[in-house]
Amino acid sequence: LADILANINTAMTAGISNTGNTPWQIADLTAYADLYAEGKTGLTEEKQQELLNYIITQAADATYASELAKNIIALKAMGYDARKVVTVNTPADTYFNLVAELKQMMENKTGYADSIYTLPYILIAFQQDDAYATKAEINALIKQILDQQLTSGGWGYHDGTADVLDFDTTAPIMLALSKYYDTNPEVKAALDKVLTPAAIATAQGKTGAIYSSWSNAPSAETTGLVLAGLAACGKDYTDYKVGDKTLAD
Repeated sequence: LADILANINTAMTAGISNTGNTPWQIADLTAYADLYAEGKTGLTEEKQQELLNYIITQAADATYASELAKNIIALKAMGYDARKVVTVNTPADTYFNLVAELKQMMENKTGYADSIYTLPYILIAFQQDDAYATKAEINALIKQILDQQLTSGGWGYHDGTADVLDFDTTAPIMLALSKYYDTNPEVKAALDKVLTPAAIATAQGKTGAIYSSWSNAPSAETTGLVLAGLAACGKDYTDYKVGDKTLAD
């Protein structure tokens, strides 16, 4: 893990990614800094300010709910309140409220805020601070996700003839809902349908990794999210094998 974080650090020090991954990289570095680097990300103050400016600019221009969600997560990881952001266009003594902007998209059903591909990231964004969403708002989000579960378990899409269990969709939902696995019976019942080794194995290749439906190839990103979701639900990843290969392999 230390090597992975060092690689992220090196990449971010070299320049800001234009792939949209910068908020996730910031969240990763910050989340693990206390455990592996005595609270230090290894980034200079100048680089941290550059990243902060980048995130705020991206968030202010966001037209997709997923963009707002991931920038809220990154800002909170850096120690900033996403409800109190200042941009060059912000009037004096006021703030640009990313959380309120995201809720407005949800209310208006714009920016794909009601998409099953977006909902888990909105939920994770709201989980960053108890003040970001009321219990009723959280429960409404959970219901939206549960209502779109496939009858066969998990989440995905319809290909015109049948429902398709898709782990690019299911993996982030596993992680987002894991917080409620032990306290919400409906969430537990829904997740239990896809947390079985048999269900996970439907998307595992011979290396143990999860195949992405987008690339039809093993995906480190999707496999990592499945591992995170399983761990958050208290599951042992070694139970999820293809032959002798686990998800971690």
